[in-house]
Amino acid sequence: MILSVLLIISLLFQCSTPVRRYHIAPEGDDRNPGTEDKPLATLSAAKNVIHDLKKRGRLTDTVSFILHDGIWRLDTTFVLKFMESGLDSIPIIFEADHDAHPVISGGMEIPDVKEREDGIWTSEPGIVPDGGVSDLYVNGRRAVPARTPNIDEGYFHMKNVRQKVLADSGGRFPEKAIQYIYLESDAAGAIKKIKPEEVGRVTLHAFFKWDNMIRHLDAIDYKKGILTSSGQGLKPWNPFTKGTRFFLAGYEAALDQPGEWVATDDGRILYFPRPGEVPEHTKLIIPVRKKLLAIQGNPESGGYVNNIIFKGITFSYANYPVPPEGFEPAQAASTVDAAVTLDGAKNIVFENCEFSHTGQHGLWVRKG
Repeated sequence: MILSVLLIISLLFQCSTPVRRYHIAPEGDDRNPGTEDKPLATLSAAKNVIHDLKKRGRLTDTVSFILHDGIWRLDTTFVLKFMESGLDSIPIIFEADHDAHPVISGGMEIPDVKEREDGIWTSEPGIVPDGGVSDLYVNGRRAVPARTPNIDEGYFHMKNVRQKVLADSGGRFPEKAIQYIYLESDAAGAIKKIKPEEVGRVTLHAFFKWDNMIRHLDAIDYKKGILTSSGQGLKPWNPFTKGTRFFLAGYEAALDQPGEWVATDDGRILYFPRPGEVPEHTKLIIPVRKKLLAIQGNPESGGYVNNIIFKGITFSYANYPVPPEGFEPAQAASTVDAAVTLDGAKNIVFENCEFSHTGQHGLWVRKG
């Protein structure tokens, strides 16, 4: 999903001061002065410029960092704190150059994709980052995680569920429990294609009236047709019951339709190409960074991050791997993080910016 927004936090301020401009380009060099013909290279260099201007008492003009056309692939989250703030009438601006489309990206293009004899494309091993990967994008289009039943075939339905409570302090639901999910014949037949060594990375996606759950599997009883999964106890308002809809994802045998993909135990990405796609003309990107931009103020000490403007910048490709404990039901996915977060911030503007391919929330205005 692509979201173009103009976000204004607190009151807008007027930029009436002179402007000090620094250019940043992917092909630049952080040893350069930041002029148009000798640009800086990284976003970190912009922070160093701000620190230096403040240290020397020279933050007297609006500071504009002009991003040229290109992609900034992040090695780590770009963090802005109180020391990178503008002043009341002197904002810090990160803006696209004229007709440029700068992208701050947490994605990695998969190199050396090969086609197997069966037509499936494969990467080299070790591509998948620690903790897993949430999505694959093929020429900018989100591929479908390999699943059973397929996306055009609906869902399995639970036959019965038994729960063993492991920890319960008397709250609204048990803190920890094991669920045993008994399967109808269609699902019981399908699980036989899951290899024993794949069980730990298979995910169960269950759907309730207004939210959903994602769980890793602990075990499969192939003979009896029972799935075992552990996590929080079932909520009384959203329990597993007879008829609960679900599908299974994340194992190689589910890779049976064009447009699907799966990650393997040795860290490969496998992709079933759509008709007409060929490796040499197809760009495969996986998100490898969980967060792209974090604005981190400290409201308790009054250290708000202030007066920063972003104009015409795309924030793209953020990873949300399902955590080991799974994703428990939460209305509006309120427990899921965002690619861009603001804490302890005032007078922050996103103007004509784009948030895309995030796998989680795009932007979250949080504490303070």
